[in-house]
Amino acid sequence: MEKIFHAISNLGIALLIAISIPTLVHLGGNIIMKQPAHPFRSDYPTESRTNSRYDDSTEYIQAKKTYEVEYKSWSNKYFYVSLISALICVVLGMFLTISSLSLGFIFAAIFTAISGYIQTWIYVQALPKFIALLIMLALLIICVIFQHHKKNPPQKKKKAITRKKKAPAKKKK
Repeated sequence: MEKIFHAISNLGIALLIAISIPTLVHLGGNIIMKQPAHPFRSDYPTESRTNSRYDDSTEYIQAKKTYEVEYKSWSNKYFYVSLISALICVVLGMFLTISSLSLGFIFAAIFTAISGYIQTWIYVQALPKFIALLIMLALLIICVIFQHHKKNPPQKKKKAITRKKKAPAKKKK
């Protein structure tokens, strides 16, 4: 029963870390790099009252274009911040020896990277996304290999014992 409780508590700690770190990255990214606010149609008067739902004023159209430029700039920055945070989480997760923390940081890295990709997918070009995924995959493979060798160090090969053949004894006459 104690093992079950220990496993559940480790999983709970891992899930709390996995949820809180991406949230911190998102909120911190929005505090440091202020996310631009989307303009609402209701804030701008319509020029034509015939179909006010679809007739956008020139002010609204200009505000929307400005927003798209600002959001593209913000999303590029947020993309890099989220992926750097994810890489740090992967490294921490691989080098920590406490299983609940290690698992939590690995899941946090996955969720942070997914969050960064989802929020910025439209605006970030394909090359940075591809390179970031390659770096993340290479780092994961390197960390897994390192972790495997840390847990199972390679055994030194034993030298084969060879018996020296004795020279045939000389017969005494």
